[in-house]
Amino acid sequence: MNYVCADIHGRWDKYQAMLEDLNLGEDDKLYILGDVIDRGEDGIRILQDIMGRENISLFIGNHELFLYCCIQCGDEGWTESWMSNGGRPTAQRFLALEDREQDAILKLIADSYVAIPDLCVEGKHYYLVHAYPNLRYTDRPVRVRDMGEDELELLYDMVWRRASDEQWKGDRTLRAVWEMGRRVLIGHTITTYFCSASCDKSGRARIFRDKYFTCLDCGCAISGDRACLGVLRLEDEKEFYY
Repeated sequence: MNYVCADIHGRWDKYQAMLEDLNLGEDDKLYILGDVIDRGEDGIRILQDIMGRENISLFIGNHELFLYCCIQCGDEGWTESWMSNGGRPTAQRFLALEDREQDAILKLIADSYVAIPDLCVEGKHYYLVHAYPNLRYTDRPVRVRDMGEDELELLYDMVWRRASDEQWKGDRTLRAVWEMGRRVLIGHTITTYFCSASCDKSGRARIFRDKYFTCLDCGCAISGDRACLGVLRLEDEKEFYY
């Protein structure tokens, strides 16, 4: 089975509940569409767990990009922005690690996917990316380490740009991917932003499905009981919540 989730944001309790329930086997695959870290306390712990699992594929989100650029480049502007976007608990735990553990996490991010533009499951085709697809990448999976310096603006766009910013119902890029026979799967934007009714009776966000894309960010960044992790199983598009 193939599962997709997004935006865990340091919630070890949600991550563990998901893994215990899904009980991934050798032939199963879990795709995490970025933003594992920040906001919550245990993003580094989750990244370390992912490193030990062959059946989890990690995508870079804007928060992993914060960590990577701040540590690799030491840019004060990036660091200030990271801290203002919930990066402090992640930074504290990362800097407490030994050098080899820090290097392993940086390598994990460098090896993570930016996009898998054509994942085929049971005859259905999906374009997986953290925030927004790019038509330059439609023929093969691309990882962070594959992108040259001239592509950094494209990377930034794919982890930061929001489908909602483009009034998605008329968005040309989303429509172009749909015309290729693929549905875009994203995280990055809590689903209630697209539709205020995209929640259950308790107010917890639910997976949002549109003609052109599906958004899986159900609000782990939210504090309190409304925090939720949504998972989509691609074989039958069944939804799971934690």
